[in-house]
Amino acid sequence: MPTYRNRMQGSRLFLVLPAHGFIIPSQLADSARLLIEGARRQAEGFLRMHVEALAVNAREHRIWRIERGKFPAAFRFLSKTYLFMNVGCLLMDAPPFSQLMRQARKSGIAWIGEKSNGETHAVAVSLPFPVPGLLALSRCFKPFWHMLDRLSACADEYTAHATYGFPKDVLPPGPCSIENSPSMSGVRGARSRPWGNSPSYLNTALQEILMHPAYSHPVNRDPYRMSEALEAQGRLSQVPWIFNTLVNEIDYRQGRVKPQSLPPEIHLSLTGRCNLECRFCSYTHSISRPDFVGLAAIQKLDALRNIQTFRLHSGLGEPTVNRHLPDIIPYLSNRFPHLAMNLFTNGLLLNRPGLIQAMLGKVRWINVSLNAATPGIWKEVCQTDQFHRVCHNVRELHREKRMEGWLWPLVHGSMVITAANIVDLPRMPELCHQLGVDRLTLFPFFALGYGNAGKYGPDMTLEVCRKAFDAVHQETVDRASDYQVTLEMPVPMHQARTAFGMEIRPVNDFAHIESNEWPLGRLLTGLDFDHPSGKYCHFLWRYAAIGSTHNCGHSPDETHFLYPCIGPLSSVDLSRHTPFRFQDQKGLMTLWRNPVFTLLRRAQHQAGLCEVCDICRSKDTRDPEEFSRLQRVVARFAANYSC
Repeated sequence: MPTYRNRMQGSRLFLVLPAHGFIIPSQLADSARLLIEGARRQAEGFLRMHVEALAVNAREHRIWRIERGKFPAAFRFLSKTYLFMNVGCLLMDAPPFSQLMRQARKSGIAWIGEKSNGETHAVAVSLPFPVPGLLALSRCFKPFWHMLDRLSACADEYTAHATYGFPKDVLPPGPCSIENSPSMSGVRGARSRPWGNSPSYLNTALQEILMHPAYSHPVNRDPYRMSEALEAQGRLSQVPWIFNTLVNEIDYRQGRVKPQSLPPEIHLSLTGRCNLECRFCSYTHSISRPDFVGLAAIQKLDALRNIQTFRLHSGLGEPTVNRHLPDIIPYLSNRFPHLAMNLFTNGLLLNRPGLIQAMLGKVRWINVSLNAATPGIWKEVCQTDQFHRVCHNVRELHREKRMEGWLWPLVHGSMVITAANIVDLPRMPELCHQLGVDRLTLFPFFALGYGNAGKYGPDMTLEVCRKAFDAVHQETVDRASDYQVTLEMPVPMHQARTAFGMEIRPVNDFAHIESNEWPLGRLLTGLDFDHPSGKYCHFLWRYAAIGSTHNCGHSPDETHFLYPCIGPLSSVDLSRHTPFRFQDQKGLMTLWRNPVFTLLRRAQHQAGLCEVCDICRSKDTRDPEEFSRLQRVVARFAANYSC
């Protein structure tokens, strides 16, 4: 984390918490104390200075020191710079505190916030002379209570605050924000929406646990007791996804075999049908089912109130083929405004009537599978001549975004690296720049079980053509930097590292848009965890991947099933054991704790229970040298759990 200490000398730092009522510090629930402690630790980790937690009721002009009780009316504000921040600010990866303080010393007050949606993260105030108390301060500095009101605003107050507007010199919330999107450069007044971790939602959660705790027993830094407290709070909450995600973080860190939480992220296949047969993909028209998920099925998913992210795609199949997609997106956006939706698409049907308009301002990001920078190689990889059509559709989305002034959806691009398209790698950042794509991901081709007619096999994988890849790696990085395209790609062979079966792909955030999708765990630093973060495979706790069944070798009554990861086991048919039938929340929790996943989670603790998991812990499963052994162990697993 950055160290700001030298630039904060002569300053005083406060963490603002919402308290629409009277707080007695001695009566705070232990769970609330631990969350506040976690937030303070995060702030002090950023700033390397003491941060004091304040409970604020700005409407009634009251402030309490969490540690000491009520803020004395006679408190003397010295000639210093005061920094006030909320918890939402602390979930950003690099808040621009130093710039904020410099600006406050120059102009008296400075703000960090998202102009696009009206959310406020931090405010710095520089006082040129001492002020003898709150009353005097509010008289000489009239925006004081309004400032605190914005910082502590909850979800039910968001709409009113969003209309207030910011001063002209408001700073964006750090170098990792969707507001930095290069593709939207020059568009004035571009809009976005709050998402699940936005300050107003977090303030709502804190307000609830501070003022109306649902669990009064001591937690004593015990993760299991803390999860009980958070789970009880979530059942009563207006923002249940925040409490579910916190419980999920404890489940994941502890490696619970039967999680207490739902997965914060759900991926759902809207159809098993695709309009391409790319040579790097196992999809074939001959075995795909033509089923489409309709709006009626989506309306059954009441569990989404507890979920942060919903991907309208999973496994094989092209979501834009589903004619119901333009109706599904607005329904989800209206029913679950907090939900961060995204999807992967090949781009051929982005011009489906009403689809782009349905996505604007509602879908957080989309990923377009570009796969080449030139028509000839695109045709070789995708087996059809429609490169220009894809480019046209992405440009049309970019044009509509700029014309309508929406930052959402952020547009990502991707490429599956094979021996056929490595030559195009250095050209990809320029293509992304031309199309309005802000982020490019390069995936190594996963050839396990491939080699059928018309499909690539192990001889086309990254491992086989490493020398060619390494030769263009730096040029590709340089071009991404030149065109301000955030780049996620493998590293040269001598730098490669693996984790849980996959090579780690560093992210070069040249567009300054990247954000941590799992920041809430920072609030749990006060708990006594048994293991460091990252000990267990996160797929088994954080994601529910729901794929479509095929018409070959599956139960004809099942259309969807839960699969455990995107590694070797993703190819195993589990539809008889993990059928997804658009269950309600209780049914989804039962499915999430199914015996197959219970075994796989147990295998994270104990070697020998699942041979596939044992290999994934130490090997790159995309390396063809591992394929022979993987095929044997996957076949043994499938013999026990497939149809």
